[in-house]
Amino acid sequence: MAFRQKLRESPHYQSAEDVAEQAQEAATAAEAVAPVVQLEKTDVQMWADVFTVVLLFLIWRELRRRGS
Repeated sequence: MAFRQKLRESPHYQSAEDVAEQAQEAATAAEAVAPVVQLEKTDVQMWADVFTVVLLFLIWRELRRRGS
């Protein structure tokens, strides 16, 4: 019993315990702060959106032309 108590009070045990506790806190904080939706877009996503808008405009213009 005394050996376990000395082991738990040793600096190595305390530092390992602190590191594990800090890692758990960091993981919990990261989960709490992580956004549900990623607001930043990459260049590829932005150009895909631009292409989609242009394509939809061309389709709308063609449908409007055929309707008149």
